[in-house]
Amino acid sequence: MQKGFSIPTVFVLVAFLVLIPVLFWFVTNGVDFSKSDNVRGTSTVNEKNIKPGLGISVVSKSGTWDLYEYMCKTKDECEASLTSGRNWGIVSGGETAGHEVMIEASDEWKDYKYVKLFVKPSWLGSDNGYKVMETGGIPLSEIVGFTDEGKKIEALFIPVSSLFDKYRKSGVFSD
Repeated sequence: MQKGFSIPTVFVLVAFLVLIPVLFWFVTNGVDFSKSDNVRGTSTVNEKNIKPGLGISVVSKSGTWDLYEYMCKTKDECEASLTSGRNWGIVSGGETAGHEVMIEASDEWKDYKYVKLFVKPSWLGSDNGYKVMETGGIPLSEIVGFTDEGKKIEALFIPVSSLFDKYRKSGVFSD
């Protein structure tokens, strides 16, 4: 009893029709089958290319925030008020489990003794204040409390002198 050749022919045709889209996907996505250390979706930071300065981490569970940076010539100038000193910049962000803000040291910083940092909720954020959870590894950093519009705000004073030689991870602010 002879069985027809239609079953093997259909099987080959189905396999061919399935194989074409799979091969097309591999070709268009540039899949490389060679052994490689490259992983898509990741990045590495070359420590040699990081410029001197500091890194501040912000943890925000309740919405948007603003990190304020002020430069002060003396500690007394920093302590005068929350916004005393030269306004150096503002960095904003949203809800995060740990956003690191990298602040590059500038030659202009040589005219100053301290950088004052504090975090406040931005206009879309909650009314929760941000506290300094860690001062980081920069020697002589200190936490100073202020009252602004009836709310207690913690600021971090960091001596500028230790920021010119290398990048240092510093304080952590959290709500």
